[in-house]
Amino acid sequence: MIGKGSSLLAKGVVKVSGHFSRGEVVRVTTKDGALVAKGICGYSDTDLAKIAGKHSKEIGETLGYDYGAEVIHRDDMVVIQD
Repeated sequence: MIGKGSSLLAKGVVKVSGHFSRGEVVRVTTKDGALVAKGICGYSDTDLAKIAGKHSKEIGETLGYDYGAEVIHRDDMVVIQD
């Protein structure tokens, strides 16, 4: 994702921390906790925990609804560079 201009998909989410609603700005970190991006999340923390690691096609099946394939669309994300 980083440096490629890609959106963050559910498949790329390893862990969900904290409480947030759909449409809130969230932090994207590495497994080690280093901040890599911030963006507007298309799913709540509860929904994201259910779809984390899943293919985009599985979102609707898992949740019963689908807000789109992107957890954070690239147009709604700011990558933090060192």
